[in-house]
Amino acid sequence: MINTIFLCNPEGEYRIKRSFTLEKIDLRSAFKTKLALRNFFRFEGKLYVVKTYKLIKIVFVVENENPFITFYYIDSLFQLLNAYFSGFSESNLIYNYEEAYYMLDSMFLDGKLIQNNRELILDNTKAFFRRKRAQKS
Repeated sequence: MINTIFLCNPEGEYRIKRSFTLEKIDLRSAFKTKLALRNFFRFEGKLYVVKTYKLIKIVFVVENENPFITFYYIDSLFQLLNAYFSGFSESNLIYNYEEAYYMLDSMFLDGKLIQNNRELILDNTKAFFRRKRAQKS
């Protein structure tokens, strides 16, 4: 099960954080360990799966989950964000965080992958935010 999903910059500032449990996870203290230089490491009984794309670290904190499947989830999330924003960057996460959270929530529910069809999620996200912008006008 996925406990928490973080998207953060190299300084460790959270840009997106979605937690599926009540446990408090301190990502900064985990990254201060020497183990944090790896893609997979254990800290305080949790498995951290980390991948860096364009200076953004995508971190999944998991329990009882295959790290290679989790790596696939990270890659799927990156491809989704990259396709929606036509180039993934930190500024997209800062200024369009609602869209990023919407896509994250469309993919994961209660720490489980519920939808991995990128085209379906992209179409739903675009339609939702198109309607939302039209209502504001």
